[in-house]
Amino acid sequence: MQWPELCEISSKCKQHILEREDEAKLATLGYAQLGSCDALETFSLYRQNPKYHMLLYTTHGVGLLHTQDESFRLEAGSLIVVPKGCANGFEMDCSHWSVTWVMLDGRLKWPLQKKSGAYLQSTTYGAVLRHTIESLVLSGKYCEFDDPCLHNMLVEQLQHIVSSSLQKKTQLSAVQMRLQHFTYLLSQQLHKDWTVEQMAALIYCSPAHLYRLTNQWLAKTPMQHLQDLRIEQAKQSLALQHWSIQDIAQQVGFKDLANFSRRFKTLVGKTPTAYRTAKRAE
Repeated sequence: MQWPELCEISSKCKQHILEREDEAKLATLGYAQLGSCDALETFSLYRQNPKYHMLLYTTHGVGLLHTQDESFRLEAGSLIVVPKGCANGFEMDCSHWSVTWVMLDGRLKWPLQKKSGAYLQSTTYGAVLRHTIESLVLSGKYCEFDDPCLHNMLVEQLQHIVSSSLQKKTQLSAVQMRLQHFTYLLSQQLHKDWTVEQMAALIYCSPAHLYRLTNQWLAKTPMQHLQDLRIEQAKQSLALQHWSIQDIAQQVGFKDLANFSRRFKTLVGKTPTAYRTAKRAE
């Protein structure tokens, strides 16, 4: 198979890129390029014989990566590692795909899990890495960010993320990665009046498919999962905050205090007031 050389990036995409020529210290440590992109409309890159190892983190949306041996579906919460010399191409598979990447000097030794071939794993580092890279880009472009101490901390954070990503041993299945990200997105907006259709849209699937996923892997419906997340957050707030129970109920998505108290007691075994009292007595 003849692998194409292709680079198509829409003008709607927004990128932050730091090349080795821009940052001597990173080049010395073996980083050839760092970047992040909010991809809209078109974002496709194909390479015949890449000379760098690539770590590609997805933080939003869905993409596809192809090698000559197999294809991978890249969803939020995933990291794909592609060794140097492995012909590959990746492209978006939704309307908005956010990715962050690190290119590593292929002449140096890195603790890759396989000597050849791409491999996919779960990660919680994607969003942190994105902010780290964007901060490094800013520190190089704006004089008011010229802070050597901050810069060194960012470089150390970058090294920790890359090292931890390459040495990670545990693996999650694609479904587990998807549900982990689904839970994370729900937890950001517990106050929202969710429908199952809106929840399914978070991970680009149909409501029926979301029901199948949560029933099979979590043994509950999407709405039951949301309710459990809300009650867990309410327990933390009751134990740590001094807000009124009414305020806590609203913050986690319960508009009616009586309904919140009833559901809380059913799941926890105590009323919100009794739970708070018990926690403060510990």
